[in-house]
Amino acid sequence: MEPPDYISTLPEAEQKALAVCGISKSAQLSSVSLKALLGDLHQAREFFPEQMRPLSDSRLREIYRVAINEPIENDDSDLPMREDKVPDESEKPDRYPQLVVSRRSKSSRKHTKSIINGSDIVEGIHDKAHCINTGRPLRLYIGAWCVILFYLDLIAWFVIPTLMLTGILELNPKLVIAALMAGAVPYFLIARRATCTVCNMRVYDRRNFPKNRYAHNIPLLGHVLSTALHIIFCMWFRCPACGTPQKLIRRSHR
Repeated sequence: MEPPDYISTLPEAEQKALAVCGISKSAQLSSVSLKALLGDLHQAREFFPEQMRPLSDSRLREIYRVAINEPIENDDSDLPMREDKVPDESEKPDRYPQLVVSRRSKSSRKHTKSIINGSDIVEGIHDKAHCINTGRPLRLYIGAWCVILFYLDLIAWFVIPTLMLTGILELNPKLVIAALMAGAVPYFLIARRATCTVCNMRVYDRRNFPKNRYAHNIPLLGHVLSTALHIIFCMWFRCPACGTPQKLIRRSHR
C-alpha cells in the first residue's frame, strides 16, 4: 500500500491555503523554486487574506523542505532553497566568458518592468497553469448547459409569441406558455446551485455583485453566459467573484 501524500496529511486549513496557490500534491513542489512559491503566497494573501492566514512564510518553508526531502536543521529563512554549490578555488576555471552587453528592445524592457512591479505574478496566478481541481465538476458542467437553455428560452419568449401573432405559427397558447416556463426550471434548480470551491459564491448568479477583473466577460454576452461557454468548450474557468482558475477534469497520476 502506497503511503499517503504529504500534502494530504496537513491540516485542512493549510491544504486549502496551498490549493489557492495551485498546490495539491507534493510532487508539484519539486518543479518550482521556493522563491516563486513565496511570491505566489504573498500575492494570494492580497486576494484571500482569511484563507491564507494559517500558512505563514516559515510554515511554507518547512512544508517545502519536507516535501522535497531536504533537511530542516539549521533553518535559515534568509537563504534561498536549493542553492547551487559554490565551487572551491581549485575547481574554478582559469578563464571566464566575457559579458557582452547588448541593447534590449523596448518590449523586453517593458516586460522586465512588469515583472519588477509584480504584474506578471498577479496575472500568472489566474492562468490555466495555476488551476485547482474544483469540487463540483458535474454540477458546473450540467449547469453550463442549463444556462444556455435559459438564454435560449428567454429568446423564445419574444420570438414564438411574435410568430403566433403574425399567423406564421398556429400552436396552443397554453402549451407554449407551459413549455417556455419549463425551459427556465433547470436554471433555477441546477445552475444557480453551482458554487465556487474557493469562495463559495454562485458561479451562474445573474445578480449585480462586484466581479473579479479576471472573470470571463464576452462583450454583449455578460459574465454568466461567457463563463458557461468557457466551461463547455475549455473545461476550466475563472470564478466571477474571486477569479480563482479551476478545472473540471482531474489529471490521472500513476
